[in-house]
Amino acid sequence: MVDGLSTGHDDSSGPVPRQPAAVARDWARANGYPVRDQGRLSVQVEAAYRAAHGG
Repeated sequence: MVDGLSTGHDDSSGPVPRQPAAVARDWARANGYPVRDQGRLSVQVEAAYRAAHGG
């Protein structure tokens, strides 16, 4: 939390933070998940990425 706003880094149930989203997107593509070049990752991709990386 920074000034009462969530940074997305402490909450494992929230969206994947911005920089790692690119990493998660590359991981998803390499593992057969359909992802767009831009925009939010799907809940399924976020959950699969977290599960694969101990999150």
